[in-house]
Parts: sequence; C-alpha cells; structure tokens
Amino acid sequence: MDAAVGFAQLATRLTYEELPQVAIEATKRVILDILGTTLAGSAAEGAEGLAGLVQELGGKPESSIIAYGIRAPSPHAALVNGFMARSADYDDTHDTATIHSGCTVVSGAFAAAERKGAVSGKEFITSVAVAVDMICRMALSRRDGRWPGFVSAPVYGNLGAALASARIFGLTEEQTVSALGIAFGQAAGTLLGLRDGVMTKNLDVGCAARSGVFSALAAQRGITGSPNCMEGQMGLFNVYHGGKYDPTPLRDDLGKRFEVVNVGFKPYPCCRFNHTFVDLALSLSREHKIRPEDIEEVVGYVDQEPHMEFHPVEEKQNPRTITNAQFSIPYCVAVALIRGAVTLDDFTESAIEDPAVLALARKVFPKLDASYYRPKEVPPARMEIRTKTGVYSSYTEYPYGHTRKPMTRESLESKFRDCAAHAHRSFPGGDISKVIDMVNHLEEVDDVAEMIRLLS
Repeated sequence: MDAAVGFAQLATRLTYEELPQVAIEATKRVILDILGTTLAGSAAEGAEGLAGLVQELGGKPESSIIAYGIRAPSPHAALVNGFMARSADYDDTHDTATIHSGCTVVSGAFAAAERKGAVSGKEFITSVAVAVDMICRMALSRRDGRWPGFVSAPVYGNLGAALASARIFGLTEEQTVSALGIAFGQAAGTLLGLRDGVMTKNLDVGCAARSGVFSALAAQRGITGSPNCMEGQMGLFNVYHGGKYDPTPLRDDLGKRFEVVNVGFKPYPCCRFNHTFVDLALSLSREHKIRPEDIEEVVGYVDQEPHMEFHPVEEKQNPRTITNAQFSIPYCVAVALIRGAVTLDDFTESAIEDPAVLALARKVFPKLDASYYRPKEVPPARMEIRTKTGVYSSYTEYPYGHTRKPMTRESLESKFRDCAAHAHRSFPGGDISKVIDMVNHLEEVDDVAEMIRLLS
C-alpha cells in the first residue's frame, strides 16, 4: 500500500480527541505563526500586485485575502495568502527535516474553511496537524542530501494543502487519495527563484497552497488521481528523489506521534541556515562589547562548500534583492553586529543598501569544517570575530527557536504583534489581541473564519 493511502486513511478517520495534547498546542503555535508571517508578508514585494491580479480575475467571493479585504475563489485566496506567508522568510521550520510546513498547509486550510463555512477550531486543528505531520514525514524520508535542486515546501506542501483541504471538505478516503494524486501532478518548485533572488521563491508556495485546495475540490467532483503518488514507479519519491528514501518515517507510529511537535519557529526574518550565525554574532557582540568599527574579519565555519547562504561569496556580501539578503549569512551577520538585532525593517529596498552594513558584510567569510556536516538538518555553527584588540569565538549546536531552544509563547505573541504592525494595512490593537486569544483557545472556537475576518 502506498504511503499516500495511509495518510488518507488517517486524515479521514482521526478525531480531535485522539490528538495528543502536545500536538494540539504545537499546531496552535504553527497557526498563530503563519497568520503573523502572512500579515508581515502582505507588505512584501509583489503582494499587492498579486492580490490585485486575483481581484481583477474575479470569481465567487468565498475566501479572504488577509490584510486586503478582498474575497476570491478559495484556491485564489490560498494562492495570495501562501505567497504572503512565505515572503518575509519568517515562517516555521522543521529543523531536522528542513521544511517549511505551515505556509502551504495553513494557507490552504483557511481558504478551504472559509469556503465550507462553520469549521470549528477542533476540526481545523486536526486538519492542520495531520497535514503538517505528513509533509514533515515526507521530508524526513528523503535520503538525497540537503539541496537536491527543488524546494520541499512547495513540492510536499502541495500535497499537504490538499490533505488539509480534503479533511475540511469532508472527503471520503478514496477521494482524499485522489486529491493527493491530483496535487502531485501539479507539484513543482525549484531553488532557481531563491538563487536568482526573485519572487518565484514565494510564488511557488502560493501556487502549492492554491493547487492543494483545487485538488481537493476536483476530487470532490469525481476527478481521480493516482493512488500511488508517493511510492509508485513514477511517484514522488522516485521522480524527485531517484528512489533514495527511507519509507520508515512515512509509517512509524502514524496517528500516534505527530511531527508538528518538532516544528521550530524563527526569531529572525531570514533563512533558517543563517540563524545559528546570527545567534553567535549577537551573543559575541554583547558579551565582548565588540564595536563594528573595530572588526577586521568574521569567519563562519560551514559544513559544506559551496554553502548556499555563503556562495558565491561576492554576491552574498553584496545582496542585490531582498530575497538575496534573506539568504545571505554575510548580510545578516553584519546587520546583527551593527544594529544588535535582525528585524523585518532590515529587509527593505533601502535597508539592504546601507553602506555601513555592506562594508561589514564584505568582511564576513566562510571556512569549511566538514565535521559539522548534517545531510539535511540545520547544522551547528562556529564563528570567529577578529578585531583590532583580539579574537573572539563561539559555537552553537541549535538555533534559537529550535525545539531544543524554543521560543516562549510570549515571544511568539510578540512576534505576531510585530508582524501585524508591518502589515499592508493597520489593525486595531484589540483585534490583534482577540486573534491571539482565539488561537490560544482555538478548540473553543465555533467558526475559524472569525479570525480571518478580523485580519482581512
């Protein structure tokens, strides 16, 4: 039996009461975090244009585009919200599987829930939990290295949004299997957008959220999809991974253990592989009172070369676009050392041209230490800062926000408020507080669309 069938069985049979409490709480954190990153992303490059395009295309006003007050067909709303959820590069990360799970799953699930209407918080939590679990297990299964050329978030997330939507729409097991098969037929997304610093890095995620909702709707209307979309001869693990995968994570303790509990959160709006270096830059600077003008060189020890966030070195030291800056260790380290923090305000067109930051970024270099190599997960990091008066170094095993170094609920709520403050439009503080409270008590909510109405 293909793993897709097992996930479809779980999605159609699992009840809220069968979810471990730890998985329920973790799922609520993912939901709050994605709502926040979507608000922040509503002011990002391309968001207004994409929302305007969807409005121009028209259609049945089923689901809301967050922060824009636009209602559109549910797949189109998922497209824009998914794009915005990923745009600030502030969304959750499973640090072992290295996948962003909520951007596709939560965006698709909210669009589906608004279309259906009267979806309870308990049902929404269950739908998101099973879908996040599936795509994280898929990412844990692959065995072909860290950057195989495609991006797992849109490829696996396509199926994740389909599973969550299928559950919300009340599809049968057979229909749910078809929804996954249909979604696989549309799954795509390469690293090219990221490497070139263009907005398709975010659009691919939006397309995955849209395709997931559409796939569930198509399956509901009787369109069939392959029941072997994961492990079949031409299924995902053979097509995308050349058969290099371990089937164990796809089945081990399915329905008993949920990978959502291992999802971490970002304290900085940039690539997760930058975070350990930002942590070290901030801690070394504070501990030794390092002045930026005294720095002669900064060395970040990496586990492999070329390292995507360090190479090509000259380009990473001089990022041309906001996306380039989000995926540049030299830029993010320089920001941390000069400004004492890395925030949303550091990723604007004007901020990435700051001459002081760029001058320091050009002093940040990589050095290989293969002992740090981890095939997929976020590796440990070491940093040395050489100044006019001495050399300071430090090492960290996990980034802040990892489940071993978790952000507190208060920190996540503060992050949500900051994201809301950077949104395309302003929101009353009372509405933001109400959304936080509703997510914290989501199991008591009768209709999750109430939260989206407050944010739209």
